[in-house]
Amino acid sequence: MATLALLKKIAPRIALVCLPTLVATTGLPLGLYVYGLQLVGTPTPPNSAASAQEQLSVWRTIEANRPVAVHPLTPWTPFAWLIAEEPIHTMSPGSSVAAVAARQYVHQRRGRMSNLKWHLTTYAVGVWLTRHWSASQLAAEVLPTVMAGHNSRTAPECDLTSNPSLQRTAHGRSPARRR
Repeated sequence: MATLALLKKIAPRIALVCLPTLVATTGLPLGLYVYGLQLVGTPTPPNSAASAQEQLSVWRTIEANRPVAVHPLTPWTPFAWLIAEEPIHTMSPGSSVAAVAARQYVHQRRGRMSNLKWHLTTYAVGVWLTRHWSASQLAAEVLPTVMAGHNSRTAPECDLTSNPSLQRTAHGRSPARRR
């Protein structure tokens, strides 16, 4: 009887602690994700997909030795990263490429914004990209950035300079478009 009375006495207190915690851990990330997407919208996929060699070049430049794949992120992924024993970068292949594409998109759409909104919108767009775009589409979106600024980090087996349409000058223009 004494334990039942004690349980009746502390049950409302436990509920007062557990219910807000449950709501915060489930509803808050989803709400922030929706808010972040409302600030900048969602990107449209590129018109063309990247070839296998271009995909490999993008992945080797940005994600080093990870497979050319995209594992979908969720608004709750940062919680998993906090409690996981694995390093973050090994848990979500494609997340770094999606982050580069998300940063480019948010910068083009909004330009300058507060630090908090920048991180919120960039993460929301990154989540959306990993859930709606393929590895080929992500690679096609990020390829111009890789070709313009990361050639020194590109793996030797990923040389794309033999393709004239992908060559870039110091100003980021294709040699065919120079006049």
